[in-house]
Amino acid sequence: MSKLDGAESSQEPASDLVALAADEIDHAVLVCDTGGQIVYSNRAFHAMFGYDRHAMDGCSAAELLATEGFDA
Repeated sequence: MSKLDGAESSQEPASDLVALAADEIDHAVLVCDTGGQIVYSNRAFHAMFGYDRHAMDGCSAAELLATEGFDA
């Protein structure tokens, strides 16, 4: 059996491991889909900006991070 066999079934656990790793770094991480909707944010992002962890899921990153004087 090659390493490629069953690759599809190993995709989800790999993404879980990436999320676990991202939560342990001290840099803010924000991941958005192609429409600009937030799909993931790490612990450092929440510490830096003060948002609740899952309250941001599905929100627009442009609106969330908009600064006064700049268009979202």
